[in-house]
Amino acid sequence: EDNKQGMHKVLGSISGQRVAEDIVRFYKEPRKRIKLVAPAVPQLQVFDEVLVDIASPLQVLGRWRIIGRRHIYSTNGYITEDMMEGF
Repeated sequence: EDNKQGMHKVLGSISGQRVAEDIVRFYKEPRKRIKLVAPAVPQLQVFDEVLVDIASPLQVLGRWRIIGRRHIYSTNGYITEDMMEGF
């Protein structure tokens, strides 16, 4: 892998070190991931399994699990931004 940069330093906190180790352990293996920005679907939660069928601009089809979720409220409306992992 290229362009690895340290972004955060965890100093002195055992809880912080555990969280950092969990994050590294989770992301160290390559996995299929997509980021989906869409009109809000507030009833979904992290770790829910959803069916995705996107034909354009690229073909994404199958079952995905939500691994990260952000709710964005703005003057343009309410949208959700989901990070999904294929399985």
